Amino acid sequence: MPYQVHRTHNSTAGYAVSITANSLTTGTGLLVTSSGTITSAGEGLVNIVGSGITTGDALKIDLTEATLNGGHYINCYDDTGTSSVFSVGENGVVLYSDFTEVVTEANVITATESGSVFFLNSATEFASTLPAPVAGLHFTFIVTAAPSGANYTVTTNASANIILGTVHSSDGVDGDSELTGCDTVNFVDGAAVVGDRLEVWCDGTNWFGIAHCNVSTGITYTTAS
Repeated sequence: MPYQVHRTHNSTAGYAVSITANSLTTGTGLLVTSSGTITSAGEGLVNIVGSGITTGDALKIDLTEATLNGGHYINCYDDTGTSSVFSVGENGVVLYSDFTEVVTEANVITATESGSVFFLNSATEFASTLPAPVAGLHFTFIVTAAPSGANYTVTTNASANIILGTVHSSDGVDGDSELTGCDTVNFVDGAAVVGDRLEVWCDGTNWFGIAHCNVSTGITYTTAS
């Protein structure tokens, strides 16, 4: 049967739980594991609740007696990945990696994928459909296989003409252009090249984008009727 440890500490000083592992050179000072599935969004494998905290720290990590020169104060992994997706290193430097996905077919994006970088890589181009507007959503699209035969497109979910922003090209032939309430951004067949990109951010109503392309005809936009 599983073991449960409960400890109540009613005094105003000291520690409710203290772990000392002075001889530890490898391994783990405190290990918490569970094979169960946590179904409540308000629960976690480790919860820190401090309803009376007005000063001090909810979580304090103190390595003042050691020199951190290769490890991390915090290191978070996603699934079985060998590289961390979020870490805090020496001098409080925060390191993180964006979620990335190589996309080869039509992609209906969800709000939970916010922050993702989508690499567009296909011999037969396709549409990427943005989710319904929610404040804070952010996506990046980068061409990694130049379109040939059709356009890559990034479109809103409801033909709402709510993409605003600018397109900047390297050749400067026609100058920069403006996304003035469009529904679809096109990475154009025969003109867009590897490295052309679009980033969009949402304020809850509109998508605000900035696009970069090699030639002025590489990225265009269309409106829904």
